[in-house]
Parts: sequence; C-alpha cells; structure tokens
Amino acid sequence: MVISILMIMQKKDLSKRLWHLNRFTLVRFFSILVGNIGYACWRRHHWDGRFSSYYVHAMAKKLEKGTVPHIMNKKRHGPAAFLVGGTMLPPSQSQQHGRYAFKKIVELGLQPHDVCVDFGCGRLRVGQHLIGYLQPNRYWGLDVTDRLFQHGLNLLGQGTTQAKTPHLGIIAEPLLKQIAHLKPDYLICVSVIMHIPPHELNPFFDKLLRLMATQTRLLLFFDESSCDIRTESKSWAYSVANLTDHILRRHPHAQVSCKSGSLKGCIGKIAIRRSILIIEEAQGGRPSLPQNLRASFVHERIPFC
Repeated sequence: MVISILMIMQKKDLSKRLWHLNRFTLVRFFSILVGNIGYACWRRHHWDGRFSSYYVHAMAKKLEKGTVPHIMNKKRHGPAAFLVGGTMLPPSQSQQHGRYAFKKIVELGLQPHDVCVDFGCGRLRVGQHLIGYLQPNRYWGLDVTDRLFQHGLNLLGQGTTQAKTPHLGIIAEPLLKQIAHLKPDYLICVSVIMHIPPHELNPFFDKLLRLMATQTRLLLFFDESSCDIRTESKSWAYSVANLTDHILRRHPHAQVSCKSGSLKGCIGKIAIRRSILIIEEAQGGRPSLPQNLRASFVHERIPFC
C-alpha cells in the first residue's frame, strides 16, 4: 500500500513539491525562532530598542567584522529563493548592488536636477547610483546610524564624493526639520519597511511622511502579499491595503498607487512580490505618471512553491 502511494506521488511529481513545502516551512520557522532569540538577547542591554534598531545593529556588526550581510550581496532567483538561497554577488561587484531599484526610480520620473532623499540609505547600495546620477548637492541619505553609510562611502571613491557632495546624516529631529523645509522632489525608501514589524509602523510613517511636500513623490519599495506576514527572521511582507491605510490616516488627500514587481516567492498559498508604492499629493506640482506605471497588483494564490 505504501509503495503504491509513493509510486502515485512520484508519477504526479507531488513528492518533490511536498518535500520543498516542508523544507520551506521548517527553514522559515527556524529563521524566525533564531531572530526572536537574537532580539531578546539584544533587548537585555537595550530596553527601549526597537526591532528595526536591532536589525541595523546586526547588519552593522557584520560589516565591522568584514562580513557583507547576505541581503546586500545576494541575487535571488525564483519562487521562495529568500528561504533557500540564491547566487552570490562577490564584494568585487559592489557596483552592481542596488542597480535594479535605481533603474525603477529613474523609470518613475527621477531627473538629475531633482532633490532626492534616500530614507534608510544603509550601505548606499542604491545611493551609490543615485549620487552618480544626480547633480551635486541633490542627494540626501538618512539612516538611524552612521555605521552603515560610512562603510558605504567606500563604494563611491574620494573623487565622486568631492564632485557630487552628497549629504549623509542620522535620522533625528533637527535633520528631519531641515529636510522638510527643503521640500524634496523625490523621497526614496528602498527595502526598509520590510525590516520593520507591524507594531513599529506608526512611528516609521510619522517620520517618513513628514518629509513630504506638495511636489514630493514618495517611492516605497516593499514586499507585498495579500496579508501581513513574517517572511524571515528580520523581514515582513505587507498588504497594499494596510500600508495605504497608514498613509491616508496621515495624508487624507494623498494619491496612492502600486506598481507590481516580479514574483519573489510564496509561503503556502500566499504570493510575495517586490512592489513599489507611489505616493504623491492629489493636486501636486509634478506631472502624473502614465497609467501603465500605476498597474495594481492582482493577488495570486499559488498552491506550491
């Protein structure tokens, strides 16, 4: 009887799919468990520390040890690659990091003369391309610590830094007021919200959206799913409806649209996509995007990954 069942499963190629599903589930569960233990240990010495701060601390610690964190040098391919790995980009190809996001930002209207704020600039994976593309003094990179972007300055070279004079600073009240007064044309937030748990979304959006002016276009890169779900030890995917609700509560007249990206993976029947939320004032001073760039994401239900 058992042999017959195995033969049927092999014939329908179900055994391989079920093995992959179990593997994904176990890897994800173990990853989340390790993340929770690490955060609990970190909180013993940082009682007021947020999970997002713990994530930055973990990434900075790896950099200081000479280890490039996997999110900064891994090129992922195929469904659920974020659970099982991918091909590695060696540190010598650091100029290739962030190129995909940079191309999308330019596609969505960024011009060299625009003032661009990179909120959560990190190791300047995307910032290195924005700095080279924009005119001098037009790039502002912000993060909760300088431990990451100081390391990222090595990607630029001294000549580029002197020629482009980028502004880099820590997210704090004086700098936020200065940038809000600057009224940036573009506000970029690439893969930051994916490392912020649901209970920390309110303070995150309070800081981010206060930087918007009438002509500002906010591009929010995030992992999209049909419901909010934790995908890895330090990562979450969010629904468009939830993020839109957070935005409209703070900017009731904002115009929010979603540009869907390629399938990143799936957890059970929940598809995960790398998407971009486009937020701007309904009566802003910037030309509206073409309709083809405002395509909404149609949720998919995928039985196996």
